[in-house]
Amino acid sequence: MGATRTDLYTAKDLEIATLAKVLGHPARIAIVRHLLRCTSCITGDLTEAVGLAQPTISQHLKELRAVGLLRGTVTGSSVNYCIDPIRWAQMTQLMGDLFADGPALQAPCCPAPAALVRWDVLEPIAQALVKKATVSGFADVVFICTHNSRRSQMAQAWAHVLTEQLHLPLRVWSGGTEATSCHPNTVDALVRAGFSVVGHGQSPDAVVLSYGGEPVHLFSKRFDDPSIGAQDFTALMTCSDADENCPFLPHAAARLPLRYDDPKAFDGTDQEPFAYDATSAAIEAELRALLGRVSDLLNA
Repeated sequence: MGATRTDLYTAKDLEIATLAKVLGHPARIAIVRHLLRCTSCITGDLTEAVGLAQPTISQHLKELRAVGLLRGTVTGSSVNYCIDPIRWAQMTQLMGDLFADGPALQAPCCPAPAALVRWDVLEPIAQALVKKATVSGFADVVFICTHNSRRSQMAQAWAHVLTEQLHLPLRVWSGGTEATSCHPNTVDALVRAGFSVVGHGQSPDAVVLSYGGEPVHLFSKRFDDPSIGAQDFTALMTCSDADENCPFLPHAAARLPLRYDDPKAFDGTDQEPFAYDATSAAIEAELRALLGRVSDLLNA
């Protein structure tokens, strides 16, 4: 059979075909039906509920996630996942009568990232940045975690984009208490979130990403690396280990916690992409709220 002539069909028809293909396996139908019956997030495996081996279930979950049917969030050391009600509603509308008899979804058990915004953590950061920018005309920010490989890199990327979008007088970097590498899973999660890889740097782990604007250069380095041109910077500690084991940060004018669970705990598991995507989404949501607040205060 030859390749499908996609130019003969509408975008809507092609999407329906993609969804139908993904759902064209009885095991995936069983998984979807089980998740639709659940009134809370699923944590752990589905072997007992579905009756298949975990590696087989993992592959089916990967296919369902690829079309956006599953939503996942990181909670401590576990990943919770459920049917994404927004995507399910879109599918129901697209597929018409095929899904019209599906069970009604409960309110989403995995909250959207915006619902996770911690204003008690963000407000002191906003006040510190506004104070610095008001006095100096700009504020430098360095996101710090132990290895500068995951959370701090995600934070730098999203802060770079949002600072540009909001036209804020901020300069952002990331660093670690030691240098390792910008982890490939970090880059993959950012690409799934909308970034594009537009180049690579001199070091093996260096990558240049773009979200449609000025590129951001990501590579692992210490917080005191010469490439960081920060002056009297605000240190935002994205992990508890760096915050607790690095008592002194030279040249930091302020030091505030902005901690996230480490998706590294899920490396090599079927939950890996969920964990990284959830961490990236949580960081984006909180930085969007934080920098929006900074913009409002500066323009008040």
